[in-house]
Amino acid sequence: MHANSAGEPGGYMLQAIARNKARKFLKHGGTKIPREDLMTDIVFGGLRYFEPDQGGIAVNWLMPDVVEAGSLLKRVSLWPIRNRVEPDVVIDLARPDGMPLRLIVECKYEDFLLTAEQLEKQWRQFGPGSPGALGEVHHVLVVQRRLRVEPEAYAAAPPEVRSRRTLLLWRDLAAAANGRHRAHGGAPLNAWIDDVVQVLDAVDERAFIGWRSGPGPQVEVDKPFVFASRYWDDPRLTLDLS
Repeated sequence: MHANSAGEPGGYMLQAIARNKARKFLKHGGTKIPREDLMTDIVFGGLRYFEPDQGGIAVNWLMPDVVEAGSLLKRVSLWPIRNRVEPDVVIDLARPDGMPLRLIVECKYEDFLLTAEQLEKQWRQFGPGSPGALGEVHHVLVVQRRLRVEPEAYAAAPPEVRSRRTLLLWRDLAAAANGRHRAHGGAPLNAWIDDVVQVLDAVDERAFIGWRSGPGPQVEVDKPFVFASRYWDDPRLTLDLS
């Protein structure tokens, strides 16, 4: 694994977006722009350029609830294809105890629906018992809105599969990376992660850094309170204050 000639993994696209040179490419325009693939490469593509220890730190920074600190990155495959099944990323690591761990990462950007059928095919082709999957396998689903995951993706899955699925928002990745322990990684890794967080912020996937100051929302007993956020846009999601 190595850095590009600019000294920063994936630095060209990251800097172009972070410095407002290409952010409209991700936020506006025609429907044929591959925003989902660009976002996948922005967040996960740079992992390929780091040594195993630094790569393991990066994955732990992005997904601390899935990957333990001290893990080593062994391999990153973007859009691998097997029997016409293509997850976005397959990440192979070694845990601190040496046991293998595979992450199957499926990313959705904007309003594309993540279906149970798609996940089942990915699990069958790249999950336990498949070539290269020697230890534990975890399915990581990265979306903009939690409601864009088909309910059957969890309800219809066997318990042992369901327990290995983790749903994250793009902004969850940004928040985890933004709150990292910087001293654990080297300067190039910290510079790259800073770029990733800045790009996610540029396309409105901002890391949560605390509640805004000022008066809170006015709520009244016996009247429903609805979360005014585009990430909670289901009218059924109300809070009964009676």
